[in-house]
Amino acid sequence: MSHDAHAIMRQVLVQALILLRNRSQFPCMRTLPTYFKLFTLQDKVLRKIVFKHIVRDIVQMNKTSKSQKSNNELRDFFFERLKEGEVEVARRACAVFISLYRQNVWRDAHVVNLMSAGLLHPDPKIAAALAHLFLGNKTKGLELNVCCRSCSIRHCCKRFQRLVFMRTFDAIQSGCCYGRGCG
Repeated sequence: MSHDAHAIMRQVLVQALILLRNRSQFPCMRTLPTYFKLFTLQDKVLRKIVFKHIVRDIVQMNKTSKSQKSNNELRDFFFERLKEGEVEVARRACAVFISLYRQNVWRDAHVVNLMSAGLLHPDPKIAAALAHLFLGNKTKGLELNVCCRSCSIRHCCKRFQRLVFMRTFDAIQSGCCYGRGCG
């Protein structure tokens, strides 16, 4: 009974925090450490609420104004969490990157480089989710472990490397100089 009371209390406090953040009472970077501490709890409903709010908040921030400084702070924060030893926290940071990438919020080269570093993450779910993203598979976040049942992560990463190599080779063959004024 007391465990349920704590879960309900946590949920009410998080909803109050979300409400205050939605009314711009404090910056996003001030709440993110608290949210990521909540990801370690065994409360699935709470984790879902927090994750949706984080993504929605960043999307809304980028719709109103694309502040490069705040985006860089957020990216660095998520990348630090991706490198963290706590697996659940790293998975959520990866899922935020993937979600924002798919919603065309963070699609620049800096974000792609940060996410590509996650391909070498020791957690297979993180590496597989990012490999799926880069391979163009339309899977959700971290739901699939590998691209198929008989396929390993190493095979998935090799497939990604071949795909990148072939696209680069095709671009060189066609004379593209990757945005250096080739039009």
